[in-house]
Amino acid sequence: NDESSGAHSVLNSFPSYIYSDDVDFSDDIVPWFGAFDACAAKQRVFSFPAASKHFRLVMLKMDKRTAWLEYYKAPWGWTGHSGIQKATIAWETPEDENATVGSCAVLKKNGKLSARDCLEYHYATCINPNLFESRRRRGPP
Repeated sequence: NDESSGAHSVLNSFPSYIYSDDVDFSDDIVPWFGAFDACAAKQRVFSFPAASKHFRLVMLKMDKRTAWLEYYKAPWGWTGHSGIQKATIAWETPEDENATVGSCAVLKKNGKLSARDCLEYHYATCINPNLFESRRRRGPP
């Protein structure tokens, strides 16, 4: 395995370099609230792939059916701890986009978001903390 031997895959068609190792998924399925610790165990942060180049890398590496993103429904709308308030990723259905407050988002293999109960178990999307600043909070209100 090239990644475990220290070799890095580089997607150099992007304006700045992103390495394959910068994106990973939790080893086990976890509830949304457990995703923070599952990613920390991999020396990554649970987050939302804000930049399109990060999102493309997540989609290239995604071999899971669904994966949690750090994105939840607050009273003022969908938001993430890293400050993301409006995603450019399409929702699978209008019902997902208009989900109840307290819902959490998963990314599906088709590249769309779906609203889920935060206590469901899915893999977590984990990103290198050096890609952008992210602050850890306790979870959705």
